[in-house]
Amino acid sequence: MFCDHNYINNFRKMYTININKMVKNNKIIFYNTLLFKPLDKIMYILKLDKWKDLPENHTGITEFSNGTLQYYLNGLLHREDGPAIIRKDGRKEYWLNDENITEEVEEWIKENKIPKDWNNSHKILFKLTFG
Repeated sequence: MFCDHNYINNFRKMYTININKMVKNNKIIFYNTLLFKPLDKIMYILKLDKWKDLPENHTGITEFSNGTLQYYLNGLLHREDGPAIIRKDGRKEYWLNDENITEEVEEWIKENKIPKDWNNSHKILFKLTFG
């Protein structure tokens, strides 16, 4: 398990520049929930070989050696703006508070004709519907 602190620091610098540009232009270029969080709360990707190496009560994004990305909140699979599990082959699973809601979300996507790639409005609608 490792964390590239240089990457995080560089990301924080880029993030600050993007926020400043948005304020200078007096318009919102894009909506991102991270804008409302302190810079030290930005998540980094924790890279692990095995699930058993996951720290207890982990909050953040985890990438496993098989290419699977998983989103955690206090040790539970949880994501309020998209899939909590994204497998290397493209399969997605939706989880809130460690509860798999994939079937309900797939039905909601089909009924509401939500596109494959979500914009910020879709993410907000997802959060309002399921969050």
